Amino acid sequence: MVSIKLLESDRQIADKINKSLAKVFNKSMAKAVPEIKSKVKNVISGALYASDEIKSLSGGLLAADFGLTFDPSNAIVSSVVSTINIQVQNARSTPAAIKGGFILTMQPSDFNNLFSLPISQQPIEGGSLAWLQWLLTLGDTIIIGNFGVEYGPHGRTGKAHMVKRARPFKVNSSFSGTIDNNFITRAVATVSKDIKSIIIGAIQ
Repeated sequence: MVSIKLLESDRQIADKINKSLAKVFNKSMAKAVPEIKSKVKNVISGALYASDEIKSLSGGLLAADFGLTFDPSNAIVSSVVSTINIQVQNARSTPAAIKGGFILTMQPSDFNNLFSLPISQQPIEGGSLAWLQWLLTLGDTIIIGNFGVEYGPHGRTGKAHMVKRARPFKVNSSFSGTIDNNFITRAVATVSKDIKSIIIGAIQ
């Protein structure tokens, strides 16, 4: 008969096991970060390009409403995905559990990365229009009280111009957003489950 005498308590054994598992977990997390970041960028990029707002800014109704003389979609998407960051929280072990994981952050809540882009302003005679800030933050607030948009072969874009009889002007309600609820936050929300699946799949 073979007998084994354990010289350590259950707690000490559990602590050693969890410490070993924590080291393995930390190595796995560090290796997983590049893959997670790449896949999340692709998912976010796809969600933004699929949004009605980005499509409309690329020559559609919003482009006419704001009188855009350029397509801002690529610059917007690139700026948003460039803010994606993953911070690894190294696992800490106790005899009872292992705690650790990832913190994924993206898109500063003040949107300054977007508002500082040259494309966030539409140059006009005598100044510029902060159209992107309007779209992302002003909701259905009336922006110009004595003018509105009339569609047709007019203006700098050949699609619309501002006239008094169409007043007032505000962002189209189908696209308007606030600082907490705009086309970027809505696009991210549509793929939140996909992001979760990416993270889980990378560390399994």
